[in-house]
Amino acid sequence: FEVGGVPRRVAAGSSALVPAGTSHGFRVDGTERAAALVVSTPGGLEAMFRALDGFRMRGPEDLPALTAILARHGTHLAAPVAAPA
Repeated sequence: FEVGGVPRRVAAGSSALVPAGTSHGFRVDGTERAAALVVSTPGGLEAMFRALDGFRMRGPEDLPALTAILARHGTHLAAPVAAPA
């Protein structure tokens, strides 16, 4: 997981706090599926997740559509998350 440019390992069942407006992301190292539970306060972020429901990134050609959805909800893509040391 990366919060504010600082990478760190977060084990299954753990949590990570992301202050509002802080760049963040995660990557999965391995072959197992990852799931995340997002709690966002105050509310409003759920509208972005509803807009993304059903969106499938098939390849680079879908990046403009993804970027447009995120922009409508006041967010954007950051650089890929690096592996923690």
